[in-house]
Amino acid sequence: MVDGLGPCGNEVFHSAARIRSVDARRPVAVITDSTACLPEAIATELEIEVVPVTITIDGKQHADRDDLGQRLDQLLVGRARATTSAPAPGVYLAAMRRSLQQGRSVLCITVAQRFSAMRQSAEDAAVLLRREVPGVEIEILDSQNSAMAQGFVAIAAARRALQGGNLEQCREAAARAIASSHLVFAIDDLSYLARSGRVPHLVAWAAGLLQVKPIVHSHSGGEHLLDRVRTMKRALERLPSAAAGIIASAGGELHFAVQHGDMPEQAADLAESIQARFRPASLTITPFTPAILVHTGPRLVGVAFYRDATAVGPVHPPGVPARFANPPGGKGRASRSGGEVEGRAWGSLPSRRGMR
Repeated sequence: MVDGLGPCGNEVFHSAARIRSVDARRPVAVITDSTACLPEAIATELEIEVVPVTITIDGKQHADRDDLGQRLDQLLVGRARATTSAPAPGVYLAAMRRSLQQGRSVLCITVAQRFSAMRQSAEDAAVLLRREVPGVEIEILDSQNSAMAQGFVAIAAARRALQGGNLEQCREAAARAIASSHLVFAIDDLSYLARSGRVPHLVAWAAGLLQVKPIVHSHSGGEHLLDRVRTMKRALERLPSAAAGIIASAGGELHFAVQHGDMPEQAADLAESIQARFRPASLTITPFTPAILVHTGPRLVGVAFYRDATAVGPVHPPGVPARFANPPGGKGRASRSGGEVEGRAWGSLPSRRGMR
């Protein structure tokens, strides 16, 4: 189940509907791609246009997050040949045209360029849009990450847009989120990455023999190995402490997203650990998108997090429920049923190690 990322109800935060009552178009519309793993409710309420990655399974193309049915099931157990490709410039161009109905300028936030050609595709589309609409303000911004670490960047920009920020202000909000967003994840089976060419087959084969589960940190500077453990159970236990070693002591509200492939129970356990250890301003469980699972396999779990140093209003819009949310000092517990945690929802605006 996909839940909202945080509490809401603060009057300082203006919904899209209220802003539209004053101005037919806000200053900036935000676009991102489906690898951001944004919960649909958040993307809809913040009016973030999400461009789907193309997934090709046994020669047939699908839009990311479409109902792939049995084909996705086959993909996740390795019985289908699957690849992904960046949306064509024409797909981005159509999204940009739609976005201009919502905003007077456009900020398009892409997955890290080191992962995909999406930024180049978006840049090509921007060239075409400038020919169609001379003088239009449009900017393409590399999130330097993926999954909800990318999603947090889009959310930060969209929040600033709803507050009336111009293109420069939205870009600055996104840049702050890029600097403070992190993704830490563990992969159970490296054979999927080997199949996609991301790691050598020999490495995947050796890791399989040794039952190695790498724990990886992804940030704006790239990816590096934090730890290697023998079991996924140990990896799940290690993820909160890995996050703690990264989180800066600087002020600002801390926001978390727990993500998984086909591991809902483990994700719920991990979310409970995160909630107990960090007491974040917001915490959600949301799945990795199929376009990511194509390359990692279904047994992928991770945490994305960032600090919002601005902390001047709700991180998410009114009407979106919190899966895990407590007041400072509150006593809440994680709910496995998808409901709110016990306790009042609250919010405010915007090396390698030895084997264990």
